[in-house]
Amino acid sequence: NVLKPFENFESSGIKITPFPVYHMYSQDKEIPENKLNNTFGFLLEENKKKIVYLADYYKLPKKSLELIRNCDLVIADGTYLFEELFPEKLEQVGEKTDPDHLHGKQILNFLKELNCKNVVFHSITHLTEKMHDGLQKLLPKNMLISFDGIEFDFS
Repeated sequence: NVLKPFENFESSGIKITPFPVYHMYSQDKEIPENKLNNTFGFLLEENKKKIVYLADYYKLPKKSLELIRNCDLVIADGTYLFEELFPEKLEQVGEKTDPDHLHGKQILNFLKELNCKNVVFHSITHLTEKMHDGLQKLLPKNMLISFDGIEFDFS
């Protein structure tokens, strides 16, 4: 089976809708929104709850944004969330300018625009050289840094 944008399917009673995201700036920056289909985020729906999963992205098409606004939970890429804390090391020079991701406050502003109730960040980098608890204290209460074994109760 081939995934197609906005064509949902069901698995284990969960409705899953793939939606396109812009991921590789050098390859997809010129692709019109209605033709984009190379990288997806996913909307999962069950019992009137909406959970969004976003892997790597730097921008979302308008139709994708409309679909996922006001969700209950968004699980979002946090690779460059704390980039202002990256030490100035030679091996990290290009990290702060990677065009394939949102960076720092761009991530927080994007998520604020989505207006989701809760946010969980995955893929937090170790480049900050800070521990989980120290980074967690820098975020609003509705935003969490993921960890092994994390569980959510949506009952």
